[in-house]
Amino acid sequence: MITVGCFSWSGFMVLQSYPAELSLTAWICFLGTIEGAIVALVMERGKAVVWAIKCDTTLLATLYSVRISK
Repeated sequence: MITVGCFSWSGFMVLQSYPAELSLTAWICFLGTIEGAIVALVMERGKAVVWAIKCDTTLLATLYSVRISK
């Protein structure tokens, strides 16, 4: 994890010189999503049930918080 963090931080520093700020933000979000998904896949190791969307209070709370933050 430390090695991945170092590479990610160095890549972030290199991207700081990118001229288009909006594209840079999109790239950083995209790469963060990819890294998060890889870590989640490694940590869950084939438990497909944790990826299922269930209609419960957790889903409602998430949707409500997204609505409030906009």
